[in-house]
Amino acid sequence: MLKFIVIAGAALSLSACIGTDFIDDPFQPVDARIEIQAADAAVEVGASIQLSAVYYDTMGERLDGVDFIWRSSEPSIASVDATGRVEGLRAGRTMLTAEARGVFSSGIFVNVVDDPKQVARVVITPGEAQTLSVGTSLQLTAQALNLAGDPVEDTQIEWQSDNTSVVTVSSEGIVNALSPGTGRITASSAGIESAALEIVVSGSTRSGSFTGRPGSSYRVEGTATLRRNTDGSLQLEFSEDFSGSRGPGLEVLLSSTNTSAPGSISLGSIKSNTGAQVYDVPADVELTSFDWVVIHCRPFNVTFGFAELD
Repeated sequence: MLKFIVIAGAALSLSACIGTDFIDDPFQPVDARIEIQAADAAVEVGASIQLSAVYYDTMGERLDGVDFIWRSSEPSIASVDATGRVEGLRAGRTMLTAEARGVFSSGIFVNVVDDPKQVARVVITPGEAQTLSVGTSLQLTAQALNLAGDPVEDTQIEWQSDNTSVVTVSSEGIVNALSPGTGRITASSAGIESAALEIVVSGSTRSGSFTGRPGSSYRVEGTATLRRNTDGSLQLEFSEDFSGSRGPGLEVLLSSTNTSAPGSISLGSIKSNTGAQVYDVPADVELTSFDWVVIHCRPFNVTFGFAELD
């Protein structure tokens, strides 16, 4: 009799979590994209450089053997052929793009110069998009380089923001975050402008409403709020009206998608299936690191519900 009770209990736990939903979370398709393998480039008049592009499909996989259509916005300054070879024709600046299968890349600028020793490129450091919170600042640096990639001495750097209501930048390259939104910072020297650096400014909170996993019987309701405290720490808060289906091994995740995607961060087991609750977030996680809060059944890799943070 005892053996029967144990087996029956295990069966109940199994059905409580999976039932007819015992499947791995499906991969969420993304938009196909094309990436040109340079942020900007430079070439001397009468010389040429080779650019390349990569096509990524809706599964995020690199697809080889794709034929690209290359375009120059100013073909009298620099031409580009079907292979991505760029020829400098006269001093100036042009934008290049690549197209394939109805997908367009972002544009990159190519500077064409007469003298290989003059400023050909301006490079901002750090070069990757940055995220700041309102009221914080970031020191940027920029360097003027010639065609060989060597620094050009005695050059003056000028800074500019395209959205001064969101971010400003001083003459010394100090960026100040003023309000939530996105701004682009550029640096220029001797008439040569850098590739734009995107700055995303976030507020002190992000929130979203829970919903149960579509096509399942799981129920999750209420609001999740990711909050930055005055000491800089982050906490995830569930509202008083939070409630959700019960199940074994339920955990709370921060994720880049509405599933338990690779790189997700677990905040631990769910504290309660109803009511307000708070979870501490690891110190190395930023307010904008993840866009989803996921209620996940760990033993059977099933998502019960999720909330997308604004």
